[in-house]
Amino acid sequence: MGAFENQRVREVHEADFIKNELDEHAEINFQTLLARIQFFMVHSFKDIARRKLLYVIAFGAVFVCILSNLLIDVVIKKGSLIFVKMSEE
Repeated sequence: MGAFENQRVREVHEADFIKNELDEHAEINFQTLLARIQFFMVHSFKDIARRKLLYVIAFGAVFVCILSNLLIDVVIKKGSLIFVKMSEE
């Protein structure tokens, strides 16, 4: 075997090794996923139960931001129609 053939064999073996490693890591263990989701949900609800006032304030702040954003969007879209009607009178 020449140097080129040795290099090619080495590349093939490395490619097979990388492919096998990716296949092993690509498999998602469904039970582990469910356990992680359950852990996250339990601790999130415990945190919410401890700090109810903070979550209500945060929800209200997000609600006000979204509502004001929608209001500004409607005013900008309908604003030109208001001025056109005012000019016709």
